[in-house]
Amino acid sequence: MALSDRSIKLGIKYDQGIDFTEYTGYWPMPETCGGVVKILDNNNNVRILVLDFRDGKLYDIAMRDGPGGSYVTNEFKDKVETDGTGGFDIEPEVRFKEDTGEYEKFLVEHDTSRFYVRPYDERNRDVTGYDSNGYPQDIEFTAEIYADGVPDISTASAKKIPVTGEIVYDKKVEGHRLQTVFKANKSGFKLVGRQQDYIVKDINETPDIRVLNEGL
Repeated sequence: MALSDRSIKLGIKYDQGIDFTEYTGYWPMPETCGGVVKILDNNNNVRILVLDFRDGKLYDIAMRDGPGGSYVTNEFKDKVETDGTGGFDIEPEVRFKEDTGEYEKFLVEHDTSRFYVRPYDERNRDVTGYDSNGYPQDIEFTAEIYADGVPDISTASAKKIPVTGEIVYDKKVEGHRLQTVFKANKSGFKLVGRQQDYIVKDINETPDIRVLNEGL
């Protein structure tokens, strides 16, 4: 290590400030709240490490398969230990844009939604931790609808996804604006398509929520 008249420190917890800074007797500003480090592992493969300010630990965020012999593999869990154990399942969620009729005053009734999914890698069929179709064991998909910005209680879950990967959601929900949310309790799959059918009704509001001219 070369000698220098400058000293650098690394704050790794929130109350210390985050990231590298020159030691001047003052703590660095904490707004950064994270740092990224690129390193080479023992096999000379590039690894990207992210510093989590909440616990002061570095985590590998590599998600792609590496070359043969690199031991860099896909991981669908967050905060996995360096030996590949532990971690938490990444729970993906997709919120589609709101659907309305030609005009927002029209009522929209949800008829049927069909979501199409595929395994991330179909070679995982019957591999340890995966089912016969290549999905992670015990994966569960959930669909729900927000009616006029309010979550509706009509949610539905699906398990044991068929080979076709088709998930049908047919809850009847009505509103001027309908927004669909599709999520899962695990990652390791691809959402490849959706088809949603609605019934649009050009119906005026009921008198109890309108202001009538006669009353003005």
